[in-house]
Amino acid sequence: MRLDFVYILFLLFFFACQKDKFESIDYSNNKNYVSNKIGSYSEFSVQEIIYDDFKNTIDTISYQLKELNESLFKDKLGRNSIRIDRYSRNNDTANWSYLNTWYTSIDIHSIERIENNTRKSILSFPITYDAVWNSNEFNMEYVNNVFYTSFHKPYSLNTIKYDSSITVESATVSNSIKERAYKEVYVKHIGLAYKTIVFIDKIGTLQRGKRINYKLLKHVP
Repeated sequence: MRLDFVYILFLLFFFACQKDKFESIDYSNNKNYVSNKIGSYSEFSVQEIIYDDFKNTIDTISYQLKELNESLFKDKLGRNSIRIDRYSRNNDTANWSYLNTWYTSIDIHSIERIENNTRKSILSFPITYDAVWNSNEFNMEYVNNVFYTSFHKPYSLNTIKYDSSITVESATVSNSIKERAYKEVYVKHIGLAYKTIVFIDKIGTLQRGKRINYKLLKHVP
């Protein structure tokens, strides 16, 4: 009986320590990987490569994209959210044209993005190497299990160096029937800096799907 009592005390002490450890995580630092300042915006160079197996064509589209924090609000779940108005243009001398509006919602567990009425889980908290989640958990798209491959590390893009970044990736697949890849890099106080998505199905010499690549050109806080 005494050994059982000691064992129970040990378990209580162990779980109490784990609870303290969990509750000591600084969740306030998580939101620093997105910008929630009104008027803040980022500009990207974007390249989309579209594979059409019906027409047996490959089309490449290049353009610039601006994402502007238009306003803050509470969503239906009471979460802090950002309205992001998006604009596009063919090159840096053309005028911006309104494209669409996306939304970002933030809580202590995750950051979600609403893209064309499709809800995606882009970041999961706490940020650890053990974290694995399906970014498409809340929509009808394919299962996309992602994880952190680095966090709170310096990052360089287009000769610009950033002090702290996190990288989210999925397992890369490339074989005779399909190609899959997913990578997003977020830098502190800015948000998205780099993104690549590959989703291609193959049937013999025919291919269907897309490659999308975003690179941050500038950020105005």
